[in-house]
Amino acid sequence: LDTQLMALLAKEVVRKVDSFQPQNLSITAYSFGQLAVADRQLVNAIMNEACRRMCEFDGQGLSNLCQGMAKTALPHPRILDLLVREAEAKLGDFTNQELAMVAWSYAK
Repeated sequence: LDTQLMALLAKEVVRKVDSFQPQNLSITAYSFGQLAVADRQLVNAIMNEACRRMCEFDGQGLSNLCQGMAKTALPHPRILDLLVREAEAKLGDFTNQELAMVAWSYAK
């Protein structure tokens, strides 16, 4: 893992995060989580923007946010409550994989 590149990418995401669409936010959270990049400023920037736009996420986006946060092991103060409420409202639309990802994330 090229930590210098990850640091540069994280910095750029933080700079541009307010222009990200929900899909961009969730994929970015998921990707950095998969790489185990635990950058507090990055996680806060993504999760703050996600909190602001929570109602715009679909099942895949919500499950990617959950997994990204679980993998970085950097909890965000507001995101868990908002994710639970939004997931509950949309649970019937989740695919089996999305359900599994949310369950795995909360087990972490």
